[in-house]
Formats: sequence, structure tokens, C-alpha cells
Amino acid sequence: MPEVESDVSGLLSGMSGMRGTGEVEPVGAHGAVLARASFESGLWVYFFWSITILSIVTVMGLVFLPFWICFGPSISKQLAGTYELTLHERVLVSKQGGVCGNCCARIEKTILLDRIQDLTITQDCLEKCTNLCTLQVQTAGSSAPQGPELAIPGIRDPHVFRDLVLTQRHRYVGSGPASDGLGVGTAPGGLSDPGIRSEQLSQALEPLAELLVQIKTILEKKNTV
Repeated sequence: MPEVESDVSGLLSGMSGMRGTGEVEPVGAHGAVLARASFESGLWVYFFWSITILSIVTVMGLVFLPFWICFGPSISKQLAGTYELTLHERVLVSKQGGVCGNCCARIEKTILLDRIQDLTITQDCLEKCTNLCTLQVQTAGSSAPQGPELAIPGIRDPHVFRDLVLTQRHRYVGSGPASDGLGVGTAPGGLSDPGIRSEQLSQALEPLAELLVQIKTILEKKNTV
């Protein structure tokens, strides 16, 4: 039986090598960049006055206020310069923050287009004074108490960018299987597409079936000796 074990071990190691070399990291998983949002020059003013007002109405903020009056404009401009919002073929990518040694945390968020359920444009009192709007993205995973999945203030022509995202979402969802709202494709009946899953399962099991046949052949030859 040592010879049989050696042959079987060789087959298994060969299979492991095939599996390792067969897995290729996808390139450009998000698809091509379709649009990049531009931001209003007054975004930093909105950030500066937001923190200023918050400092005035809180006790601890009054201690922080002199520092903020001196350095707030510079910090606000740096923060406004980090904002990015990019529309890809399959996702919406947001990047922001990472200034003052990451005291303003760096946040990068990727939202699948087929998870987006609603795009809302809002404008509060301070935004009206600074002539800005906020684009809010609601997804299947976000709930009312937690607020929107993503809220980006200061986008230039927010209605135009919103329409671009909605148009690409409809195009992307319509070009593939129906979505369950969680980024997972489904068949018309609501189950995962059986045709795709069956084909993938067959491809995955085919090498295993060949391995079992070879092991059976080795054992039969050993028994006949």
C-alpha cells in the first residue's frame, strides 16, 4: 500500500497546484470610471461654520473655539480637498478625510449600484446660506434610525450627478440577472440563478471526479497484483 499512498499523494498535490494556478485575481473589478463629481469651492466654508456653531452651543466647544478660529479655515480647506466621489460601471466609490494626522479619519466607501434604492438631495439652513446641497444614498442595508449609507455635501450640480448614477444603475441592473437588493443576482423566481450556479458547480467538481477515477484505477491495479 505505500506505493498506492504515494501515487494518491502525488495526484492530490497535482490537484492543489492546478487549483492554485487557476485562481486569477480579477483586474478592474469596479469597471471603467464613468464620472467624477466636482465640488463647490465653498465646501470648506460649510465645514468651518458647522464646527464653529457646534463649538458655540457646547460647553467643551467653547474651550476649543479659539483654536478653531485660528486654524479652522486651513483645516477645513484641507478636508474639503480630500472629498472624492466616483461613478464606476458597477459601483459608486466615495473617499474623504485623512487630514491632521487622521484626526479627521480617512474613509473610503464602495457601494454596489444594484444595492442603491434611493438618491436624495437635501439642503439645510447652513447649506442654503453657503449655496450647497447634500447627496444622500440609501441602500438595501441602511435603515431610517441609522441614516443614509452615504451623505456627501457640496457636490456641484448634484441633480445632474444623481441622474448619472440612476441611469447607470438602471443600465447595470437591467443588463444582468435580477437583483435582490443586496448585490446578489437572482433568478426571476427569487432564487440564485440555477443555470449559472449549475455550470460553476460542474466546472468545480470536474477535476475532483477525474481524481476519484484515477484513485479507483490505482486501487483496482493494486488488488489485481
